[in-house]
Amino acid sequence: MRQQIELLPADSYWHSLAKLALSDDLNDLQRSIALEALGHGDGNAGEVLDRWEHGNRQALDRAQRLLVELQETPGSDLAMLSVALRSCATWSEAAQRHRCSPPPSSAPSWPAPSGGRCCCWC
Repeated sequence: MRQQIELLPADSYWHSLAKLALSDDLNDLQRSIALEALGHGDGNAGEVLDRWEHGNRQALDRAQRLLVELQETPGSDLAMLSVALRSCATWSEAAQRHRCSPPPSSAPSWPAPSGGRCCCWC
């Protein structure tokens, strides 16, 4: 997405500002995701990342589909990238609000079977 933002034309002052704003928003999103991932407990980097990916599978799948669609669509423009970035940010925020927690001790297994919609016992 960063490369696509950089390739956008900046024909006017406002287009230049819009490109800068998109780049800033992408930086903020990447920082937020990194901090969220680092907050998923102790262990080596691979284990922490695996736990984070498991807990955010739905948002990751959506973001991946959206990024593939952007790559396959010729001529990405400011509107497309703005909406795509906003969608990714919204999914990230929703995933952060939806903190997974361990099941009660009486729960039969972990992770909970959830029909693919959620990764936890909520």
